[in-house]
Amino acid sequence: MWTPVAAATAFEKRFERRNMELRVSDITVEYGKKDAHKALDAVSFMVPDGAFASVLGQSGAGKSTILKVIAGILPQSAGEVCFDGVPIDRLSAYKRNIGFLFQDIRLFPHMSVIDNVAYPCKVRGLRKAERYARAEDLLRRVQLDGFGPRAVQSLSGGQAQRVALARALAASPDILLLDEPFSGLDENLRDDMRSLLLRLVREERLTTVMVTHDAHEALRMSDVIVALEDGKVTQAAKPQELYRSPATAAVAACFGDCSTLTGAVVDGVFRVADVAVPIARVGGTFQTGRSGAAEAVVRTVGCSIGVPGGKPPVADAIAVGTARVRCSAFAGARWVARLDVDGQTLSAFLSEACEAGVDAPVSLDPAETFIYPVD
Repeated sequence: MWTPVAAATAFEKRFERRNMELRVSDITVEYGKKDAHKALDAVSFMVPDGAFASVLGQSGAGKSTILKVIAGILPQSAGEVCFDGVPIDRLSAYKRNIGFLFQDIRLFPHMSVIDNVAYPCKVRGLRKAERYARAEDLLRRVQLDGFGPRAVQSLSGGQAQRVALARALAASPDILLLDEPFSGLDENLRDDMRSLLLRLVREERLTTVMVTHDAHEALRMSDVIVALEDGKVTQAAKPQELYRSPATAAVAACFGDCSTLTGAVVDGVFRVADVAVPIARVGGTFQTGRSGAAEAVVRTVGCSIGVPGGKPPVADAIAVGTARVRCSAFAGARWVARLDVDGQTLSAFLSEACEAGVDAPVSLDPAETFIYPVD
């Protein structure tokens, strides 16, 4: 008897996937001929077999552009894309065997839910029984068992996103590309979809690249994070390395609430107003022995204020001077103070409200403070 399980097994044997390493080498995309604008400038990174990578950056950084180059939708001006060491740049998009989940979902409105999911299998030539068995299996795995006959117009946003994910996985792609897939969902649905996506790509042993502007999403989901700024890769590393040793001020500032102070380094000390931070004690890339303009990125979680004459309120913190309290506000589990540092704002956590106008001692956690040169 030809059962859904038997059909799914036949599919797995016919389209058995080998893990796929993705390597992007010196990809450049230029727009215009004279004074051409580079949307991507010599972008290079590698995603190991079966790994989940996030391309992290703000709007206009080039995140979606790199996905389109990998998918074959947009030709590059220079560089190459390799799957398992084999250049695929001359292959048409439909021959690259890539699953693509777009930000705007793009389900086929004239097809039922199950026909949407089964369609990639039809394109690959599977028999009707095989492709519908694969579609039913994926709908069950995205927690939409029994939704097959429904019209896609009847789905909620979260349900439509699950259908789109199932369709992207249906034909057993070698690589899955995700273009900010959760941006249109509320936070609870986003968390559910992140967990579901990670479980499915692990089960499928699927090399995955997701673009996002959400640094915490990238931290929670990724094996590799590629930080992209103005079309260039500024850092590509494991999430722990990006968080603990960010290569640029922009990377440092993207992980949670932060303050950025502009000052100068003289004799190994970053100074602005009455705040002085020894650069050898904190993170960042300002070289010892160098002087000049600098900026300090201080994560709010690593900044605290104490009482005049008291000890730093955080163990291992560095006492760096004083700053005047502008105001304090209740932020749930803690209060947050806004401090004035030569007209710039430094945010700090505290356990209770603090009177405005007070000059308070400031302490910084070295692990949450980073100093960089300003070009």
